[in-house]
Amino acid sequence: MKNEILEILINSNKKLNGILVETDIIQYVDKIIKHANVLTYFIEGELAGFIAYYCNDKNKYKAFLTMLCVANGFEGKGIGKFLLQTSLLNVRELGFKTYSLEVNKNNLTAINLYTNYGFVIVETKDKTFIMKKDVSDVS
Repeated sequence: MKNEILEILINSNKKLNGILVETDIIQYVDKIIKHANVLTYFIEGELAGFIAYYCNDKNKYKAFLTMLCVANGFEGKGIGKFLLQTSLLNVRELGFKTYSLEVNKNNLTAINLYTNYGFVIVETKDKTFIMKKDVSDVS
């Protein structure tokens, strides 16, 4: 699965002019595989998308979405929505109260998706927004 995730991220990062992952992609993928919850979506044996999120702040009940990525050619099929909704349900079931993420200000597709799912901007940084959602109302 590591190579498939790498391929998706490399291709998507090129398409988005490097704004998706600004660090070493191989190290980033190693980190999420080792420490994050990773949900995948396959179509006819091909990885069409994945979501990676951390549920390791049990004392503060905060989960963090680190990556949602749909492979080139599979956009617009509802894969991102499905993965996000599934992760929201999982985060809530695990007892977390909030789900946050950081998104590049230029990634309008992602910002629109997160906004449609009830995430709100809680902080503005130089290149990114921090968005957050209360997951107690997720169903």
